[in-house]
Amino acid sequence: MARVRPFSKAAFGPAFLVALVAGCGSSQPPVPNLDRYHPAPELAQAAVDAVLTSWKSGRPLDPEGRLPARLEVIDKHRKEGQLLEEFEILGETPGNAKRCFAVRLKLTRPDEEQRVRYVVIGVDPLMVFRHEDLEDLSHWDHPMPDEEKAKWSPAEGPVAGSAGDEAPGDGPGLPATLEGEGP
Repeated sequence: MARVRPFSKAAFGPAFLVALVAGCGSSQPPVPNLDRYHPAPELAQAAVDAVLTSWKSGRPLDPEGRLPARLEVIDKHRKEGQLLEEFEILGETPGNAKRCFAVRLKLTRPDEEQRVRYVVIGVDPLMVFRHEDLEDLSHWDHPMPDEEKAKWSPAEGPVAGSAGDEAPGDGPGLPATLEGEGP
C-alpha cells in the first residue's frame, strides 16, 4: 500500500509565494505604444520647413514631393494678407506633443516678428499645427464668428433681427409636447 506523505510546511511557503505573485498582476490595461504615430525628428522638422517655405513663396505645399507623406496644415493665427518674409526653425522645444519646434517668423503687412511653436503629429498625412491651434482643439475651443456670437446671449436673450430670434426650445423644429404646450 502506498504511503501518503503529509503536506510539508516547507513546501507551502514557496507554493504560496508563487501563487501570490502570479495573481498580483496589474488591473490596468497595458499602455499602448504610440510612437508609431510620431514622425522621426528629421521628418517632422522637414515638414515644418516645407509648410513655412510654401507660405513664404506663396506656392502649394511640397510641390516637388520631397516628403514621403502628404502635409496638412492647421494655422488659424495667420492674418489674412500677411506675408512671411523669413523664418528660422530654432529647434525642438517642449509642447503638447512629442514633436514641437520653436520658430522665429519675420512677417510683413503689418511688419512684426513672432516666436511661435509648431507641432507635427501623424505619419501620413503629417499634420502641422500651430501650437495654439492644437491647444484649442484639445480643449474643444475654437474662435466663433462674430455673427454666431450675436444670435443668442443667455444673459440678454435674442438679438433683434437676427436669425436666432427664438430662444432654445421655442423654434418651429420641436413638437408642441416638448415645448410644454402639450395635451
